[in-house]
Amino acid sequence: YNPLFDGFKIPVDRIDPDLLQQLKESFVMSSGARKFMMSYLMSQNSRHYGQHVLIALPGIMLILHYIFGLLMNSKQGLMEQKRFYRLGLQSLLLVICVGMALYSYNDIRSILNSNAMERVIRTPEEADDAIEFFEKCLERNRLLRKVIGKEAEYYIEEDGNIVPTFYEISQAVNYSAQLEIVKGIKDRLEAYEKAKAKVQAEVEKGEFS
Repeated sequence: YNPLFDGFKIPVDRIDPDLLQQLKESFVMSSGARKFMMSYLMSQNSRHYGQHVLIALPGIMLILHYIFGLLMNSKQGLMEQKRFYRLGLQSLLLVICVGMALYSYNDIRSILNSNAMERVIRTPEEADDAIEFFEKCLERNRLLRKVIGKEAEYYIEEDGNIVPTFYEISQAVNYSAQLEIVKGIKDRLEAYEKAKAKVQAEVEKGEFS
């Protein structure tokens, strides 16, 4: 939610009827997909150490920058060096700490998303529901981009993913990345089901020892 942005108004009277119908259909999901959406969002926002780390991450990096800065000053004798030299080294250290913070933030977000999916997807059928949800999200965004026009290009990418903010790595947190995680989970679940069925068949035949 952005209080400074009122959102887009869809020009219903100027939309191609076929495109409008496709847009309406993109909002319709099966009961399984809706159930996955609720379970996934609840799992994402449940009490978890990763959420606490994300909240504390900026403070942790500021403290680390301060400690490293003190160590650098004492080891290199920076207080005796020229001012621009001290500022240059401290700025480089700050850039390194900010880069580490941004990478850690996106990596933790990706892990939290993956863990949330692992908790709510337990069968190949539930994986299909999750795939439907993310594919619908991408389809809806692609249609919205066409309907709204150039104004939407700042917020929605051509493939349907949301344009990431400056601190996000798109490949780590977008819909496509989450869709790939779901497909990987489905492959593992199907492989497990096949192995389980094979073992059961061998037990029934008396060939398993």
